[in-house]
Amino acid sequence: MDARFQRPEKPGKTLTLAAKTHKGKNKLREAGTDQWRIVRVDEKLICFQGRPGLHIEPIIPGDRKQEVRLARWVELPIDKDFGWTLEISATPE
Repeated sequence: MDARFQRPEKPGKTLTLAAKTHKGKNKLREAGTDQWRIVRVDEKLICFQGRPGLHIEPIIPGDRKQEVRLARWVELPIDKDFGWTLEISATPE
């Protein structure tokens, strides 16, 4: 399903990212995974001119420091660097 029609409601859900630009491809390669967890949903972000965004981090088992280091914001409803698919179930906390 296209990201334009998905609205993640809360943290803990898992996204499968797909790169749309070279910057996106580099971020996925650096993380070593396309599975990312929603950390925070914000309705108005200055960096996106008041539009909503998701704070996400890669899911890297056993390496919490790396997850935090690689965390980033993506713009809703459509990010310029990434497309995504929202997974059905939430990741266990």
